[in-house]
Amino acid sequence: PNVEVERMNEIPFLPEFKELLRIGKKTATSRSKKYGAPFEHFTAFDMEFDILSVQRVPLWIVAEKFYKEEGLNNPDEFVNIWLRIHDSYDPRRIVYLHTFERVDGGKSDG
Repeated sequence: PNVEVERMNEIPFLPEFKELLRIGKKTATSRSKKYGAPFEHFTAFDMEFDILSVQRVPLWIVAEKFYKEEGLNNPDEFVNIWLRIHDSYDPRRIVYLHTFERVDGGKSDG
């Protein structure tokens, strides 16, 4: 479906996520702020993605339930990545969980 969107955001990712984004293994990102809304697009590493959903959730939910979508192997990996980027890990902190899919030729699971 061709849905017109008014803006294109760029979401920064750590370099190690480039390949996971390319092959469709990373389909979620947790952020302190909202980077868009469903049906909007964003770019990362010159690839384009559709935002599917944005939910406000506690950080512990992301670590326990969405670590695979974040492109990681277990909750501890998620916590370690979060600590590399942020000053602290507070499991009660509310973050914006963005789910997305690549729209410019990436592998899709579905």
